[in-house]
Amino acid sequence: MGMRSSYGDGLAMENNSFASMLRVASEIERPWSSTYRWIPIAGGFLSFALAFMAGANDIPISFGASVGSGVLTLRQSVVVAFVMEVLGATFLGNNSFDVIDSLILKESPSSDLLMWGCFIAMIAAAIWLALASHLEMPVTSLLSIQGAVIGVVLTTEGWNSINWSKDDSGSPLHIGGFTGILLSWVVVPLMSLVGAFSFFMLIKIMVLRSLIVSKRTLCLWPPIYGVTVAVLVLFIIYRGAPGTSLAFLSLRKVAVIASSSAAFAMLLVSVVLVWLTWKQAEFQNDSSTDQPDRAISGEQYSNMPEEKAVSPEELLKQFNELRVLHTVYEADEEAAEDSPRLTVKCSPVCVPAVPLKHFLSGTPNRLSFQKLTKHKRITTKEKITKCIYKIRKNTFDHKIDYGQKTAVQHGLAEKFPKRVEECFGFLLILTASITALAHGSNTVPSIMAPYAGIFQIFKNHSTQNRRDILETWNLDVWVRMLGGFGVSMGYCIWGWKLVRCIGGHIMFLSPSRAFSAQFCTLATIIVADRIRFPISTAHVFIGALVGVSLADNVKNVNLWLLATFILMWGLTLVVTCGTASAFYAFTVFSPSVLVQT
Repeated sequence: MGMRSSYGDGLAMENNSFASMLRVASEIERPWSSTYRWIPIAGGFLSFALAFMAGANDIPISFGASVGSGVLTLRQSVVVAFVMEVLGATFLGNNSFDVIDSLILKESPSSDLLMWGCFIAMIAAAIWLALASHLEMPVTSLLSIQGAVIGVVLTTEGWNSINWSKDDSGSPLHIGGFTGILLSWVVVPLMSLVGAFSFFMLIKIMVLRSLIVSKRTLCLWPPIYGVTVAVLVLFIIYRGAPGTSLAFLSLRKVAVIASSSAAFAMLLVSVVLVWLTWKQAEFQNDSSTDQPDRAISGEQYSNMPEEKAVSPEELLKQFNELRVLHTVYEADEEAAEDSPRLTVKCSPVCVPAVPLKHFLSGTPNRLSFQKLTKHKRITTKEKITKCIYKIRKNTFDHKIDYGQKTAVQHGLAEKFPKRVEECFGFLLILTASITALAHGSNTVPSIMAPYAGIFQIFKNHSTQNRRDILETWNLDVWVRMLGGFGVSMGYCIWGWKLVRCIGGHIMFLSPSRAFSAQFCTLATIIVADRIRFPISTAHVFIGALVGVSLADNVKNVNLWLLATFILMWGLTLVVTCGTASAFYAFTVFSPSVLVQT
């Protein structure tokens, strides 16, 4: 009896303590808005971090070729990207976005935990984009967000909630959903590969390798400008301004605008070329009048040294030797720059008859002599200036350098006339700028869509039907502007890593090669958008680079790096989906106590 009584007393005490816990929990429970107010606040910082990582990984696709080919410096590309991204996101972007895309989900899920699911999706996507940017792997931000959303929905709704193959987009292949996204990874890059191969081969044969480069340039430059301007106009109408009335123009009006722009560009370029040719001819006539050419006499010609023919193997050997010497001298110079300055103190009785600099100059040192300076105290202003200089050198003014293997690969690539290559510079800057503008108007709203969903669910939770909230998520101007600033800051601070990878590690990029890849990327995106294919700019651009390399010389391409890119694209969906699913399951389905009031 005693044991049974003590057991009953213990059970009663346990029930009383549990009841007291429930009573305390019910007393401290606050209203819904007060309890979850921290989610939209923290989500704002998290969305900026996600945009930051997306800018470091996405924008180098637009400007990596321009910087790698030497047309723009990294600092100049940062300025252009900042202007284009913010303008595109703020003024040309969509003010509404359906993040629960019909390409992925069969129906809108319940909004009970969707706000928390969007928060988890942003965490998973930001982590993966940060890792990929650190490894210099161009994965797309939109694909990362889609993978994270799929992970959350799979955890809550199950496999049947995903649209695996149903076509709701009107694709000519009648394959949609998740299968359509995977299929676009193969079809769209192949389209850009074939287009870039054909375009660069045509440019190389008709212009770059022509024996009459000047005449070919005068004849072909107006059509090249006309076609480029027409493609850029089409790209702006179909992809660059989805939030304006341009997206609703009829096909006839679009054709008239594109053809008129192309004709005006051809006329303008023709006039400019005629004027430049006339000025050049006038300058050459003046030069020939001032300094007439002197004919070489037979005796002088016979005394001139004969040039010996050198085999390609000998040229390669000489080039490698020069690279080794350059690397050695470069390492010595960097070591000299990093070494502290020497300070010499002499006693009063030490009166050297010969200056110390004279003795040091006689030492067998190949490096430049370091001037002897007295040690002086560094002021606060100098410390701040030095700190700013280090930050600048490690961010938007970072040195884009390559290893010896990449330098040899660049040295073996075919070089074209410098004056002809420079003609492609303006076209390359123009195409890169329009690509950045379209990224700001299309991708930035997609990046900020999860936070827009969080904000709208929290704002309208008590006044609107939860299912109606999911129909269309409105993106306010300040949300799009926040995303534009975020992606710009990401490219400014951390974009140099992907710029170095895309601009030189894959292949040698000259202005003509870079323009061919960039131009065919835009043309392929227009075609893929018209036939309702899911589009990833990174996939399209890498496919265009491969096409240019096949038309150039496949031996000068880093095939191992390209294979790594493809592997990382496949891992993007797997990692983001798994990470989001694990975080969501851990935070939602962990053992807990439900208090009903």
